[in-house]
Amino acid sequence: MVGALHQTLSRNAARFLLRNGCELVANEFSTASNHCEGDHVFDAIGLDLRLNEVRVVEAKASRSDFRADDKIFDGSYAAVADRCYLICPEGMIRSDEVPRPWGLLYLCVDQSAIFYRDATKVRRQKLLVPTREFRDARQSLGGAYTHTRRVAEALVLVLVRRPSANQPTRPLSRDWPRLVRAVGRKLSRHYLGLPPDG
Repeated sequence: MVGALHQTLSRNAARFLLRNGCELVANEFSTASNHCEGDHVFDAIGLDLRLNEVRVVEAKASRSDFRADDKIFDGSYAAVADRCYLICPEGMIRSDEVPRPWGLLYLCVDQSAIFYRDATKVRRQKLLVPTREFRDARQSLGGAYTHTRRVAEALVLVLVRRPSANQPTRPLSRDWPRLVRAVGRKLSRHYLGLPPDG
């Protein structure tokens, strides 16, 4: 069961992504529930459309949780994201313990997430690959079905209504970047319980 500290870390990680260039953000993003192959669950995920980057943050509420997560050290997360971060309570994990290309964020006493070490951008090794059924349903789509388009589509669905693996989903239209730029931050801020931009 996810504890209160882990939830606080995840929520603040998503807010951090939103403040640092991501138009769409979400917590507890499950690939299995969003018609993607594999069984990843990202504590926070964001899409920066300007830089064409997918960013993920993994929350660690204890040192034992950090040490037990092999995916941090084997490159699993870096395979599907351009930048990866860890977030933990301030000072719990040292910078020299975190492998590159991971960045490190600290959650301060005032509940703000701050950079301690930036992430190094990596070349994605693979996509968040849609399942065969999902790909078959999308063959009529025009334009390149890119990684960022896939992530944008999945995140919009999460923000509008959390889909289950059994629900049919509607693809974004060909002008999906315009849609994301127009409503992405508004959807994300509402999702995170933040007031609209002033």
